[in-house]
Amino acid sequence: MLQYGFEHGDDRIRAGFVGCGGHSFRNVYPALRYAPIDLVAVCDVRRERAETYAREFGARRAYDDHQTMLAEEELDAVFVVTNYDENWLPRFPGIAMDAMRAGAHAWIEKPPAGSLAEIDEMIDVERETGKFVQVGMKKMFFPAIEKLHAISEDEKFGGLTSLSVRYPQQMPEIDQRDDMFHIPSNKEDEGMGLCAGAFMG
Repeated sequence: MLQYGFEHGDDRIRAGFVGCGGHSFRNVYPALRYAPIDLVAVCDVRRERAETYAREFGARRAYDDHQTMLAEEELDAVFVVTNYDENWLPRFPGIAMDAMRAGAHAWIEKPPAGSLAEIDEMIDVERETGKFVQVGMKKMFFPAIEKLHAISEDEKFGGLTSLSVRYPQQMPEIDQRDDMFHIPSNKEDEGMGLCAGAFMG
């Protein structure tokens, strides 16, 4: 069993972000604005997008190569919020392992990898480095979702045939510039995180 500890003089986490697209902008960093995080550096393959992200959220530096960022910055944690590759496989594992080898913990989006072999490799790197990788959680155990599940099983409501769930998101106040909000590459990305639906017979 691996034991992890976090030690930092002022109890603030020096963080880097890899991936500055719409999902990161709308969901990930805004959710962390009240956490004890200092955004040290951001990285995106599109340099201009990383620079815009850095300006908006107060990062000290912007990069277009994560290896350079990891080599030049002293980071406690790296948040990996990248797109998928040309085969629709997540790019998270390689970047997470690079981060751990550079001395930082890693937080990645789901799914964590495209194969079990990649997951095994990440576990090996965790053991080698003493750093860890955390996968963004699902919301299935949120109190509201658990309550909804209980209601759906209550016989007095009859059989559930359709359901639409919406929840608010805290978004930063910023104008919708083209250099910040990306055009989604697919419909799933376009609606990600905004709503959920279910049907029961």
